[in-house]
Amino acid sequence: MTIALAITDHALLRWMERAYGIDVDTWRRLCREEVERALSGFTGTNAPTGPAFIVSPDGRVLTFIDASQRIARPQQDAVAVAATSIGLNR
Repeated sequence: MTIALAITDHALLRWMERAYGIDVDTWRRLCREEVERALSGFTGTNAPTGPAFIVSPDGRVLTFIDASQRIARPQQDAVAVAATSIGLNR
């Protein structure tokens, strides 16, 4: 019998961190800085035309979408904050 494996994002992240030495805390800090920059320029619109962070009302960063993506399942009251300072736009 063959089992179809499904790798969760959590398992992938921990594997990259522990097996390959990816510095997750530094990446988390960089992400936080990008979100804070994006929030500082947030004008209240919920329809960015480029890359965006999706942020819940309680401040959790839920996901990141690039310019070609749309939010498949919008979370009620979450906001899409344009990420204009990230590498994808440089």
